[in-house]
Amino acid sequence: MSNHRPELEGNRFEAMFQNWRGKRKPRSWRRIVLRALAAFLVLEIVSLGIVFVWYGARGVQSAQFLDKFLLTRYTLSPILFDNPARNVPGIDYIGTKDALWASAHWHIADPILGWRLRPNTSMLKQPNEVWDLVGWRMTNKQGFAAAGSLEYFYEKPKPANVYRVIVTGGSTVEGDGAETPLDNLPSKLFYALDARLKSALPPGHDKLEVINAGVGAYGSAQEYLYLITDLLAYEPDLVISYGGAVDFRRAKQIYDQQGRLLTTFRVDKHREYQHRLNDSFEVLGSAIQFANSLVNQVRFFIDELAISYVFEKGYEKADELVRLLLGRERKIGEATVTDDPHDESYIDAAINTYHLGARLMASTAKEFGIPVLFVMPPMMASPDKPLAPGTETRMYKRMSKREIDARLTYFAKAGAMLDSLGKKFPDHKMTCFADLTGAFTGVSQRVYEDTSHLLGAGNTIMADKIVASLERCGMLPAAKP
Repeated sequence: MSNHRPELEGNRFEAMFQNWRGKRKPRSWRRIVLRALAAFLVLEIVSLGIVFVWYGARGVQSAQFLDKFLLTRYTLSPILFDNPARNVPGIDYIGTKDALWASAHWHIADPILGWRLRPNTSMLKQPNEVWDLVGWRMTNKQGFAAAGSLEYFYEKPKPANVYRVIVTGGSTVEGDGAETPLDNLPSKLFYALDARLKSALPPGHDKLEVINAGVGAYGSAQEYLYLITDLLAYEPDLVISYGGAVDFRRAKQIYDQQGRLLTTFRVDKHREYQHRLNDSFEVLGSAIQFANSLVNQVRFFIDELAISYVFEKGYEKADELVRLLLGRERKIGEATVTDDPHDESYIDAAINTYHLGARLMASTAKEFGIPVLFVMPPMMASPDKPLAPGTETRMYKRMSKREIDARLTYFAKAGAMLDSLGKKFPDHKMTCFADLTGAFTGVSQRVYEDTSHLLGAGNTIMADKIVASLERCGMLPAAKP
């Protein structure tokens, strides 16, 4: 029986079609795969075009996006992008901080501290709405972020002629918010101290060193553990602890997301590593970890695609638009899983953590005869800071009233706690406490990168305030006339 209509009998075009269809081979998997890859490549190129046109039309310096996406990182980027993070000799460049792979490799596991900075590493980290330069970060082979120079190494034991200052703290000390490694807080402190001590170093000293011992998300307890396990071996002449903000932020995050209060030395990463280590001794546990590793590699790959970036940003913009139309704009610090969002017990938990870490650190420094200055830093919502128009004002408006009130309450309680702790350590030349939450009083320029971290301009002001506090406490040698 014929498989075509009778009225087409004798039609030579129908005959040609039937002949071609009979000779056509079934599609092979190879052809299907090649076509799928070609379609994917076209879609990726179109997505890249969307990204660069979008940012280019807004005057954003978009060269750093060449390193964000897998397709352009090894093709166009080496030709078109003069990347300062890639140009440091002997440093392993891992890409952009917001990439999942780079973020997972910047902080590496540590059994005592929970995590620490990966040695000999650099990455791009663009400050929020700062597009006139390329933001980046680096560490040396000792795992320290930069402080005043891009070429640095700290000898052990310390040379006799060196006056060494160690700055501990969290992400602001590490460099989050700063435009370049030379704009972070320890770098600015090095410049300020070098100018102040150039002709007034203690006898026998002719060289100043500042060690950046900041690690992102380190609270007061981790600062103390870092000091006693690693940093004392560098024989500091002075320690500056820039802490307290992380204790508050971590306590609030744990309370809002998990409904529990902050514990001190044992953080969630410790529990995660404990479970991972114990599971690795079981066949099933090892298999699950292997499967999770494969899933993570797939996630890392997808995260480096322009397609996923366009989709993610498109979803964010659509969500913002819908919330704006419905009058449900998402505010920072507003959401909580607890029944009573006005419960402030987490603030007291943060104060207790800050108090314990500072007290132990002060006792240790006293035992070893090392002067230590404790600095309580500002965060957005600090008193009497005129908001700079533009980015700073917009960020402040995104903070919920609950977040602002919580910060102000924390400032007040932490300040009172430092006053009481100062009475237990009356020798201010050895242990001194400086509440610098009002450091930006009357400063109208933009100093905040986001609601907590500081730009280079903010770090410059903070460095001068810290040096003034050191002088007030008598921790610096008298300046020569």
